Amino acid sequence: MISYVVVFDTNTLFSGLGWRGSPYRCLELARNGQIESVTCREILLELREKLQTKQNRSPVDAAIDIEQIMAFSRLVEIPNSLKVVVDAILSVKLKTQI
Repeated sequence: MISYVVVFDTNTLFSGLGWRGSPYRCLELARNGQIESVTCREILLELREKLQTKQNRSPVDAAIDIEQIMAFSRLVEIPNSLKVVVDAILSVKLKTQI
């Protein structure tokens, strides 16, 4: 029984595909059905661009990586523009460092 639904950001997906650290382990939870991964076209487009520019992946290899993500993720559509929610704790931390 899946109890958590998660949206992995581009950084987590990028790191999870390239290295075997914590992001990889998070993706493994989704691959194994322990959590449900939800993603959107916008995240996948950004991931493809980052794979090609930062890891010099070919368009074909980047597409294969995206297919791997899609194998264990549910694709959802974002009908309107995103509403950014400010992380109050992070904002306070950043302000105190200035």
